[in-house]
Amino acid sequence: IIATLGLLLNNTATIFGAMIIAPLMNPLMTLAFSLVASKRTLLQRSFLTLVSGIVLTIIIAYLTTNLLGVRVVRSEIVARIHPNLGDLFVGMAAGAAASFAYTRRSIANALPGVAISVALVPPLSVVGIGLFLGEKVTPGVGTSLEEGTLWTGALLLFLTNLVAIVFTAALIFLFQAYGNWRRAALGLLLSFIALFLISFPLDLSFQELILRAKVRSLLAVIGQREFDELISQGASLRSININVRENESLSVEAVIFAPRDSISRREIELIQISLSEKLNSSVNLKVRVIPFDILEYEAIDRKRS
Repeated sequence: IIATLGLLLNNTATIFGAMIIAPLMNPLMTLAFSLVASKRTLLQRSFLTLVSGIVLTIIIAYLTTNLLGVRVVRSEIVARIHPNLGDLFVGMAAGAAASFAYTRRSIANALPGVAISVALVPPLSVVGIGLFLGEKVTPGVGTSLEEGTLWTGALLLFLTNLVAIVFTAALIFLFQAYGNWRRAALGLLLSFIALFLISFPLDLSFQELILRAKVRSLLAVIGQREFDELISQGASLRSININVRENESLSVEAVIFAPRDSISRREIELIQISLSEKLNSSVNLKVRVIPFDILEYEAIDRKRS
């Protein structure tokens, strides 16, 4: 409930509170331990606890979103729907830190930091929010949202954290002689396969992240050159969507805030040509120009009047 409310209200402090509570961390650690210690009963209990926690979190997020009637998706939600390889590495590091902290009472105070670094509940809450909103979702001001990525991207982020934590936590438990390498071989193999498979979509997302950063940087440089006068008047680039189509051409959508009637089609065409040359690829550019007016009023000296 705390995580869902924080996401819907776009309140970072509230989301941090949900991260620290971390109700799913214990069953994850228990699952990793039972894999290496070959404790079948403990494995079953931890797995059932984890699954029930996942289902309950999604249902609560779904019902809470329905109760509040919120339709606008803002930055805290959007930040959890585009996982990449960086999230996988964070999950692996957090899994190692958590398993070590669980076996060393003297550093147990590090667990809240681990819980924050690899939040498990907020992505699941986004899954519930996305399942309820469906096609009715509306991106907030300054955010962009690609169709069909809300709950699927959040679910991928959760699975990334889950697999990474279990794999590295199991390794740390083994290195500390909490299990047997021979008995743990099957569990480690399965978790490694899951880690390997989930890395493919994450790698694609990581490449897209790099490409988006490159395009944004190029647009800033080109825009500075083409619209130097407009930028001094308050024009700004607010959001960029990038899609790679089957023919390997890039589809770039940008939103620009600019003074009314200040940008012509010819200027947009020049940007498109410059992008194609810099990226060495054909670029389909679509620009939405949101016009604004600047109103200025001089102060009136009431004493003289």
